[in-house]
Amino acid sequence: MADFLKRRLDAKRDFLFGDPQAKTRLVWYVDYTFEPARRARDIVRRSVHRFGREGAVIAIRQNPLPHRAPESEIAARAAVAAGRQGKFTEMHDALFAHEHAYNEATVTALAERIGLDLERFTDDLNAHETVERVEQDRASVVDAGYRSAPLLFINNRLYKGAWDEDALIEALEKPFGVKLRLASTDFFEWAASAGVVLVLATIAALAFANLGGYGAYEHIRGTPVGLSYGERVFTLPVMTWVNDGLMAIFFLVVGIEIKRELLTGELSDPRRAALPFIGAVGGMAMPALIYTAFDWGRGTIGGWACRWRPTSRSPSASWRCSAAASRLR
Repeated sequence: MADFLKRRLDAKRDFLFGDPQAKTRLVWYVDYTFEPARRARDIVRRSVHRFGREGAVIAIRQNPLPHRAPESEIAARAAVAAGRQGKFTEMHDALFAHEHAYNEATVTALAERIGLDLERFTDDLNAHETVERVEQDRASVVDAGYRSAPLLFINNRLYKGAWDEDALIEALEKPFGVKLRLASTDFFEWAASAGVVLVLATIAALAFANLGGYGAYEHIRGTPVGLSYGERVFTLPVMTWVNDGLMAIFFLVVGIEIKRELLTGELSDPRRAALPFIGAVGGMAMPALIYTAFDWGRGTIGGWACRWRPTSRSPSASWRCSAAASRLR
């Protein structure tokens, strides 16, 4: 789910409640036949009313649900047709107040009740422009990854809280806790967030180890951690838990993600997968080549996972790779 609205509030196009210049902008998608939308109407209106006309503005868009057609479709078109005569608000309220089935005769009666020009209303109800507008509203919410109703976007972000006045007021006011949660959500939904965290952690570890914390780091790394039950004790150094435990989980998750991408995602197309594949190979090969170029023939070559060691068959040279050899000496 995208959770963000691509087609933002448009003061020239949308039907608005409140000042178009208000700081807090809400876009509410409704289906007049959907009972939860009826219950949400008064909550949304009261919550926004507490901010005043200049504090918040609501744009009402149509989202008739396909499984409720044709009732929801004709109700949506009736609201748009009334808006063409400047009485969207009156028709919006009348449609919500109506408790029976919607058909052309019903919405025409509602139009007469609120004082619309019936001949013009009938023409607008079935006009191509009206149908197209409803489709545009519906398409804009589908672009955000949703289909159900009601849906409320606050400053282009989907509102996921409870549909009660207190929760909605809190979301509109955005106290520090809500702002912090939204900021963290934005960051971790960013595709590059994992890489940024990894780089920051690496910088922090290097700074800690080289600014007097090396001894403490080694002590923590070698500290035994484990479980005990009576006289039975199972412990391993922290480094072993990380290398053999957490890293196994990490590569399991990475493997699952790669499999999904290969089967149904971006990597399922060989042409699109070529560049990431080359980047992955280069990301492994280039650091190894650079390290080898600087440390070839020196004792520091042991910092790599493979060591150059003589054997009985070939005393001159051979590679010997092991997990133990990867530890920095």
